[in-house]
Amino acid sequence: MKKNSQKRKFGTILLSLAALFAVLFSTAACKTDSDDDELNSVTISPSEATINANGQISLYADVDKKGSGTPVYKWEITSGDDYATLEKATSVNCVVTGKNTTTAEQEVTVKVTAAYDGTTKEATTTVKILAPGQVVENKVTSVSVSAEKNSIACDGSTTLTATPVYSGNPEITYTWTISSGSEYAELSESTTGTATLTAKNTTTAGQTVTVKVGASDGTNSEESTCTVTVGAAAAVETGNVIKASDLPDGWAGINGDSSFGGYGASSSNIYTVSDYSSFISALKCGGKSYSNTKKIIYVSNEIDLNGGKTPYDYIKDAGKGGTYSSYEDWQSKFLATCIKNKASTLASDQSAFHKQQKNQSNIMIPSNTTIIGIADNAGFKNGTLYLKGVSNIVIRNLKVWDSLDYFPPWYQNSENNFNADMDCITVEGSTYVWIDHCTLGDTAHVYDTVSTPAGELSWVNYDALCDITKGSNYVTVSNCQFLNDDKVGLVGSTDNGTTYGDTDKLKVTFHHNYYNNVGQRLPRVRFGQVHVYNNNYDNVSSCCVVVGKSAQIYVENNYFSANAGKAFDVKDTTAGVTSVGNKFVTTKSTTATGIDANWIPSSVSGYVYNADSASDVPSLVNATTVGAGVWTVVK
Repeated sequence: MKKNSQKRKFGTILLSLAALFAVLFSTAACKTDSDDDELNSVTISPSEATINANGQISLYADVDKKGSGTPVYKWEITSGDDYATLEKATSVNCVVTGKNTTTAEQEVTVKVTAAYDGTTKEATTTVKILAPGQVVENKVTSVSVSAEKNSIACDGSTTLTATPVYSGNPEITYTWTISSGSEYAELSESTTGTATLTAKNTTTAGQTVTVKVGASDGTNSEESTCTVTVGAAAAVETGNVIKASDLPDGWAGINGDSSFGGYGASSSNIYTVSDYSSFISALKCGGKSYSNTKKIIYVSNEIDLNGGKTPYDYIKDAGKGGTYSSYEDWQSKFLATCIKNKASTLASDQSAFHKQQKNQSNIMIPSNTTIIGIADNAGFKNGTLYLKGVSNIVIRNLKVWDSLDYFPPWYQNSENNFNADMDCITVEGSTYVWIDHCTLGDTAHVYDTVSTPAGELSWVNYDALCDITKGSNYVTVSNCQFLNDDKVGLVGSTDNGTTYGDTDKLKVTFHHNYYNNVGQRLPRVRFGQVHVYNNNYDNVSSCCVVVGKSAQIYVENNYFSANAGKAFDVKDTTAGVTSVGNKFVTTKSTTATGIDANWIPSSVSGYVYNADSASDVPSLVNATTVGAGVWTVVK
């Protein structure tokens, strides 16, 4: 990226020549898969079922969709609710429990509605409930297998789903194997009804991989196969690749370390993970505790950091399953105790449940770790990547989404609301951190209103997308998308510079980031020497750069659109802020009042950066040019 058109033309020529030579020498890489959001259909698995009078069966909603998002599900019994009940009615699978007390077999019709990207699809199935005394044979009669994507890139991945047909409620064990084409792909280890196929094709031709699944009830076994086309490797397009050997710019790159993050790890500490357990194992380098040994972790799937747990599971984990019949039962009783300026008598329960959720879904990232997404949907949902007192971390090409706090604390004396305490990424007391080409956001920037004795209050499940606090230092956040959140990101969390040793720390760079449908704190800075350049503030409801206690912010060549809200919100007029080269389309608070930042990035020894013109930012920094899945990963 260059500052003038003449240099850009010369750079374009060099890039074109480099790309030509890359093709001639057949450097292998892959093109990314397309990811247009679309919901085509939903079906229910199994397609037919029979259970005993008081038996159970799990029904699974199998969606045919494009895109990496997660549908919203609603299950209901449309006929026969006298003979069965439903559990987990908002999950991808529900549980039907029989309660037939008649002398005849009964039928129950179950419907699922899947909502995704503004589209809804429905499906129904019939479950037969035998009369008391009748017994159904627990037996697998057939199985089929389907791929979420029948065609993937040379390093892409797809989820495979086995759909059994059975009677009764057998305990089914699955066996997954690649029957042909194992040199072009590998399977995740799984004995459940799903597995992940990850491509590894380095040839210049497309390949076909055949996967076989076996389903056994312990006595009977059934098999089925499906094929997946793996794309050919293509020539690397110079400049548009992500590699573990890449180095950060800005403050994270200030020490010039040539082996940043986990780069330089031994081959035994390079992992590809696709689920919660394999991710945790990789962070521990296969041991019992989190390891500071250099490691590179490639993520090939969307990993649920809740591990499939529901909010009520955390209540039961805290030993309160007998006190509350459901999550909604706890919430209702908790809200009833929230009286203005008084602590809730159930605050200890809220704290215990909150702790259980954090123990599961706040994932501690140890020092000397590089984490890179290698698939379209690679990333994490329902939790936090937590960097506490660590150093030398790289997080790239990942979608980190929906860090939902199910048990938000009640701030009865100040904000008088229920405010979440979980971020997508939390950086506390950590140094030399690079977060790059990530997409961070929430499914919806909407909060519920709840009734309490203190009045109608906000129940806020979402906190920040990326907070950098408690004496952290030398951090760069670059080429990311920040979406659908209110309080996006802090640099420094208190006005007392000695509490966490913030004074002379919190040196952070934000550059080439895209902000859309967000509220404020882009970022909100206390104490830090922060460089904010070439960011695109596209759709902001409140304010962009917030200048707090003793901040020293250098704001350079950013683009503030007509919908950017206030460009600056100065909380401390004695703080330092310098605004140079910015493009203001918005007319709100475009002047940064206060003293000069008293530092210039280009004058700092070892500080490397390359700022583009503010007028070029909308074309360089937008939803299609930054964030996860835009560049190709080369291992």
